[in-house]
Amino acid sequence: MRTLGSGAGSAACQTGRRSCLRVCDAAPQILFRAEEQNGDAALYDKLMAKMQANGTSLENYYLYFQTLSKFRDPKLLERTLEFAISPSVRSQDTLGMIAAVMRNPAGGNLAWDFVRAHWADIDKVGGGFTSAEVVGATNAYCETSMHDQVQDFFFACSQQPNPGRTVVVGYGFPGINRCFAF
Repeated sequence: MRTLGSGAGSAACQTGRRSCLRVCDAAPQILFRAEEQNGDAALYDKLMAKMQANGTSLENYYLYFQTLSKFRDPKLLERTLEFAISPSVRSQDTLGMIAAVMRNPAGGNLAWDFVRAHWADIDKVGGGFTSAEVVGATNAYCETSMHDQVQDFFFACSQQPNPGRTVVVGYGFPGINRCFAF
């Protein structure tokens, strides 16, 4: 369990109440249990508004930012992915958000489809670091079909001319390969 804040809300979350996923109205703090991330669109919108509000501390910005990738609703995760490649997100944060959705069991396949469909946009935002973080996140996939898709996709990307960038083929594959070693 991850608990931030103080007072009654914090104590309630620590006692294990299932309703502890909420944004505190009194202060820009969030209380949640990652394994119970059943937030709805209203909570998502509230997090987004607090994250983008003037005066949000950097610490709280990243707390809200990271929480967006933990939702389970595919529509909200799709919004997170679209947001990640928008001008509203700093380029150095884009790849981490996409990778976090890739590692989310509820968003892995959705994020992989998104990466393949939006590779040009992701590559443009991430520059030379794109492949390392995104390919590395593929180690969350532990299915033969995903292994083949990942390997084929990034091999094809590595064959495309793009001066100044090298796709790191094989970086994430050891994680996938370990799934099949047993």
